[in-house]
Amino acid sequence: MGFLTGKPNELIDQVDFGFEHVGQGEGTNDCLVKSAESYERRSGQGRTADKIRKVIGKTDDQLVTVNDMEKAGYKFKFVSDKNGAFVRMKNNQSAFHLQNHGDGTGHATLANRMQMLKSGDTGKIFYRLYTMDPASSQYTRTRISMFLFIIE
Repeated sequence: MGFLTGKPNELIDQVDFGFEHVGQGEGTNDCLVKSAESYERRSGQGRTADKIRKVIGKTDDQLVTVNDMEKAGYKFKFVSDKNGAFVRMKNNQSAFHLQNHGDGTGHATLANRMQMLKSGDTGKIFYRLYTMDPASSQYTRTRISMFLFIIE
């Protein structure tokens, strides 16, 4: 809904992958591998977070990085452009979504649904992103920052 005019925002297009929820334990460093587990369930690869950690050589209490995921066979393309990310998702390319909290920490989720909308106030195009968030075990509307597209 447009804040100034009250006119509804118009949904132009959307993509929805329907990734399965995979939760992580409280206080764990599992967000990236749990997101990967959800991706692998849908793609048919089927590795669990534990199996991915075993391939990488990291224990349950160790942080898994993007470089570690490359050791597990993942290849990535960083994308920060919202429209470019939307186009890639429309072409059935999956992505992790990375958030930098600005204090040296971050969080990884799995981009699940992205909408292209037209503002009811200005007529400008904007995007909404919903991710499979392992920290909350639910789909979460997320402020868009950095996509890490999975190259198959």
